[in-house]
Parts: sequence; structure tokens; C-alpha cells
Amino acid sequence: MGRVLISTQDEIAGLEIIHTLGFVAGIGVTIHSQYRANESFLEEKLEGARDAAIERMQENAEARDADAVVAMRVETAGIYNGSAGTQVFTFQAYGTAVITELRT
Repeated sequence: MGRVLISTQDEIAGLEIIHTLGFVAGIGVTIHSQYRANESFLEEKLEGARDAAIERMQENAEARDADAVVAMRVETAGIYNGSAGTQVFTFQAYGTAVITELRT
């Protein structure tokens, strides 16, 4: 897999956007039981789900032959099921896939 650059800005310093390919996204999910309420365990699971969402977004951008994603954002949502004692956390990473070249 090649490396797709990611920027939360609308452009990348030193590069010029020469073609916009469009919207790309990726989703990551983790389920957490309140009975395993260890803070470091939860942090690890949340970071893993966030990283999975970003990686999937990169893969989707690469599948469209993009070399970068600009205006990247990550949204998260949590759902708590009190009777089951579980929480589901979802992360969606999204942005605009583009093709760039060195700015002259």
C-alpha cells in the first residue's frame, strides 16, 4: 500500500491540488463493557477504533488513486445500553481525496 498524505487543512504546504477525486470515508467501531472499566484499556480500544477509521479512509482514497486527503475530520458517537452494560463507540474519518504535485 502506498502512503496517502492526510491534512486537516484544505491544502498541503508545498503541494498543489491538481485534481479533486471527491469524498472518502472510513469507519471504526469498538464495544466496551462497563464491567471492564479500566481507563487504559478503554483508551487503547478507542485509539484503535479511531486509527482503524483513518486507515480505512486512506485505503478508500488509495483505491481512487489519490495521493492525499485534505479537510480530514473525525466524528465520534457513543451508544450506551444500560441493561447490557455495554457502550458502542463509532468513529468516522472523512475528507476529500485529491491528486497533488509539487508546487513550483
